[in-house]
This record gives sequence, C-alpha cells and structure tokens, in this order.
Amino acid sequence: MLRKLFKHEMHATARMYLPLFGLLAVMTALNKLMGMLTRPGTTSVYEGILMFVYVMSVIAVPVAIVIITIQRFYKNLLCDEGYLMFTLPVRSEQLILSKLFASVIWCAAGALFAALSILVTVMDAKAWRVLPQVLRDFAEFLRVRADVNFWAFAAEAVVAVLVSLCTWILIVYCAMALGQLFHKNKLFASFGMYLALNTGLQIVMTVVISFFVKLQTDYSIFDPLIDGMTEIVVMHSVMGIAIVFGLVCAAGFFFATNGLLKKKLNLE
Repeated sequence: MLRKLFKHEMHATARMYLPLFGLLAVMTALNKLMGMLTRPGTTSVYEGILMFVYVMSVIAVPVAIVIITIQRFYKNLLCDEGYLMFTLPVRSEQLILSKLFASVIWCAAGALFAALSILVTVMDAKAWRVLPQVLRDFAEFLRVRADVNFWAFAAEAVVAVLVSLCTWILIVYCAMALGQLFHKNKLFASFGMYLALNTGLQIVMTVVISFFVKLQTDYSIFDPLIDGMTEIVVMHSVMGIAIVFGLVCAAGFFFATNGLLKKKLNLE
C-alpha cells in the first residue's frame, strides 16, 4: 500500500513541479543563447531583463518546493481532506512516509536541476573541458593531504544532505501536527512550533557535533582551523556525526508526528 500511496503522491506533485522545471529549462536556454549572441563586455537591456527573469526562476524552484511540501501535508492530512485520507485502509505512518519520500525526491531533483542550470549559465565550453581535471586534482589533494577517498567523501556528503533534508521535512510535519492541536490560528501555531523545534535542534546539534569533533580531532568547531588537512578532518568528522545525529532526530520527529496523527488528530 505504501508503494501505491507513493506513486499517487508522485503523480499528483509532478503536475506542480514539472512545469516549474520546464520554465527553468527554457529560461536557462534563452539566457545562455542571449549570452552567446551578445558581444563580450556589453550588456543590453534585453539581456538584463532576461537575466533578472532567469534569477527569479532559479529562486522560484526551491521556494515552490517548500510551499508545496507544506501545502500537501497540511491540506491532505490536517484539513477537510484528512477525513477521507484517514478512512483509507492504510496506516498513518504510510501516509507520512509516502509524502516524505516524494518530497525528498522532488527537493533533491530541484536542487540538482537548479545547480545544473547555474553551471550551464556561468560555464563556457572551456570550463566544461577542464572540469574533469579539476575534480581529479581535488581528489588527489584529498588523498595526499588527508588520506581521504574523493568518491567516499562525496558519497558521505550526499548522505549527509539527504539525512538533513529528511530531518527538515519531518520537523515541518511535526510542527504542523503540533499546530493542529490548537483550535484557532493553526497555521500561526504551526509556524511557532517550527521555530521552536528548529531552534532547539540547531542548538543541540551544534553542542553535540562540537563535543564529538573535540574528542576525535582535538579541535572544536568553534576553534580556528589551522590548515587544509585540519579543515578536511573536521569536515569529515562533522558529516559523520551529523548523519548519525540527523537519523536519530528524523526518527524522533517521525514517531512524534505519527503519534500525534494517531491519537491527537484535530480536523475541526
């Protein structure tokens, strides 16, 4: 059943996200074409307008993702549609997971698409040709200076980002689940709960990461970094600790949200 819910969620959200991605792709192509046709050192009014629209398009993608992530959960589970959703023969955790998985995929896709768009816009053919060599040089630097495998380091960074993304989405879900306990001003209450949860999490995460980095490297993240090797070692330690801490927090927010929807659901 989780697979069916996830498939339905992907289809429903695709109608919202794909036009945004298409708009960004068109604006990227037009902006790149305009840059190729304009003489170096000159900027036309049309090019300036097109660049402004392009920048707005890049900003619109993550903003739309955040809005849709909040809107889908709130409207489908905490408003009138919740009466229908919670009559389905599915468990509440499956409803949460289907929305979480879809949101993570679209957030990751949006970030990659926006990053690729920016690279296409700012890089010319020569830059694309030297990019593989730059990556090889960076990989060699990691190997020589810190005995770190580049691809393992990159994979760890990707995992850390995905875990952070899941944690953020679940904080939003938990904040809305807490906000719906109030009889009035549920959206404002949800926003207040989000600020409280996120602020508390950031404080705890900073203290925990600093403590464990100090134990592992004899440096605190509050101390000035001495050289390139120290920076890499600290970054490596921070990512590893952040992944474990993020997983624990994500699990906590998931179970809290699930418990609130099971026992304290208020659809009035």
